[in-house]
Amino acid sequence: MNPFFFGTREKQLYGVHHAPRAMTRDVAVLLCNAGPQEYMATHWAMRRLANLLTQRGHHVLRFDYLGTGDSAGNQNGLTLDTWRENIVLSSRELRDLSGASRVHVVGLRLGAALAAQATTCGLDVEDLVLWEPVVRGPDYVNELRVLALRKFARLLYYDGARDDELAGEPFPPAMAEETAMLDLFGGVPRARRVLVFSSREKPLHRELVSHINARGGRAEHATLAETGDNDARVDGAMLSSSVVHAIAESLARP
Repeated sequence: MNPFFFGTREKQLYGVHHAPRAMTRDVAVLLCNAGPQEYMATHWAMRRLANLLTQRGHHVLRFDYLGTGDSAGNQNGLTLDTWRENIVLSSRELRDLSGASRVHVVGLRLGAALAAQATTCGLDVEDLVLWEPVVRGPDYVNELRVLALRKFARLLYYDGARDDELAGEPFPPAMAEETAMLDLFGGVPRARRVLVFSSREKPLHRELVSHINARGGRAEHATLAETGDNDARVDGAMLSSSVVHAIAESLARP
């Protein structure tokens, strides 16, 4: 692993480059994290996926969105547009690092929605993996608020979510407005193929695949209910070892 910073001096992004362990493929893989509310619960899965992909010959880049993790800034004044721009910039950085002519993109939860939308504003992607994607913003916010209430209900000082936070993380008004309008049915991702992975059966994910295919795209859906020892529960879904392996195998297919 090679941790480093990239971007402008004022808006530096933190990235981790995973070099391939086998014969190098001419297609690199960009991993787009879940939102800050789910970052810690999903971190292990993204690292494991990165390791599996390097074993198959891919250069891999993980990164933190501006105002999150080890990247510069804070979330005040940030918008989802900022994070979509981060995805586009990170994809270009990965091409420069790897020398690869093509890039696959894997987005998890909110990262999946942002990556899908970024394909219509500068993100050049070969295969796009939407892993437990957030399809509609209001549903996502409601899920996180319910989970926060369950998690913090026993704390004497917790009296419910404030308007400027979501599940214990900052949620500025501008970002809240954008999230409320988030809807993947509003367009079609531009990719050679779109792969939607779910850890349990979700009708909305199948509807999204049908939507993409009906509008000239090429989309596939896989539900893997099998779980393993390293499962993490995120918004009622299981991020299992079997899903991580299935994504790595799918990106190896022509």
